[in-house]
Amino acid sequence: MAQTHGSIRSFPLQRPKYHRVLKWWTLACACFLALLLGLAASTLEGKSHKEIDVALVQSQVISFADSWDTSKDPLVEIDRGLMVKRSNVEGVIVEGIRYYYSMTNAPSFDPASLGKAKDYEIVSTIDQGTPWELVIYRLQN
Repeated sequence: MAQTHGSIRSFPLQRPKYHRVLKWWTLACACFLALLLGLAASTLEGKSHKEIDVALVQSQVISFADSWDTSKDPLVEIDRGLMVKRSNVEGVIVEGIRYYYSMTNAPSFDPASLGKAKDYEIVSTIDQGTPWELVIYRLQN
C-alpha cells in the first residue's frame, strides 16, 4: 500500500522472498568450492608429499645397500674404471618414488655425497652413530 506524506507518495520496499535462500545458497556453494579446491590441491601434490611408508622404503633400500645381486643391481662405471653399484648412483625406486642412500662412514656415490643434490628430504637414518650408518633420502622437486 502506498503511503502519502504531504505531496510525496512512498511505497514500502519489499525484498523478494528468495533473498535469504539465495544468500545461504551462495554461502553453501562457496564452502563446497573451497572444499573441492582443497581436495584437488592435495590430489595434485601426488606421491611427492603423501605419507611415506617408511618401513617399506627402509626394507627395499636396505636390500640394495646390504647385498649385491648383479641381475638387479649391476655395477656401473662412474670414473676411469671406478665401478660402483647402480643403486648407489641412481637410487632405488619404491612405489614410484626414487630414494637414494648414503653410507655415512664409507665412500658413497649418491647425489648428496657428490654435492649434486641441492634440496633433499631425509626419510630415515639407520644404525645412527655406528660405523654402518645409512641415510635414506629423496630429492625435492
